[in-house]
Amino acid sequence: METHLLTQKLKQLRLTPMAQAIEEGNFSARMNELSSSALLEELVDMQISVRDENCRKRLRTQAKLIHRSAHINATALHLIEGITKHQLQELAGCQWIKNGYNISFTGAAGTGKSWLACAIANSAINNKYKVEYWHFHRLLEELCLRKEDGSIRTFRKAIQNLDVIIIDDFAICPMSEDVVHEFFEIINNRYNKKSIVFTSQLGVNAWQSYLGHTAGNEAILDRIVHRLMKYELRTENSLRVLDQVEGMKND
Repeated sequence: METHLLTQKLKQLRLTPMAQAIEEGNFSARMNELSSSALLEELVDMQISVRDENCRKRLRTQAKLIHRSAHINATALHLIEGITKHQLQELAGCQWIKNGYNISFTGAAGTGKSWLACAIANSAINNKYKVEYWHFHRLLEELCLRKEDGSIRTFRKAIQNLDVIIIDDFAICPMSEDVVHEFFEIINNRYNKKSIVFTSQLGVNAWQSYLGHTAGNEAILDRIVHRLMKYELRTENSLRVLDQVEGMKND
């Protein structure tokens, strides 16, 4: 089969990276260097690599992270106290997602909570997990709107289909009784199955006081902390003012 006919058929099959590789000028030389099976394996590997990277790009866009460049191996991590290198490596390995654990990063403003949440989210995305970021106040607003327009079930289903959700600045504002039930449904539907990453200026021990002692609120907290990996972050200097630290100056 002539080369141009082969590339056309590959493109029809949506195997564009393989077709583009064949169209490159050095493909003929590669044909002479490799056996047919080795050449086919190289083309297939290229197709898989491009498809995987496109998948990750799509997941990054859908995640809507506020620190898109944050990564576990960034040099700024040595400035954060309260979490060890070994613990960071474990989080990057994403076993906590497979096991349905939640994570909390608590500490004062400027300790890198949101940045670190986005860093482990990027590790999850690299492993093809579906992630979405929500600021707590914005999530409560969305729950109210969805409840009013009747699309709350659709929204809950979309949230449930995510492998990881980030709830940033948890407890930063009051939670009205109108959304307590809907927030409980999100937590309950993910209980022991899907992971949530919380960041908060309040320590976990203070979450009960924030939520109150009603039966519904106690049920929310029980499901959050049952399988919760807790990290209380500290830093000698506010990471808000360390402009030289890439990706952390807005946390």
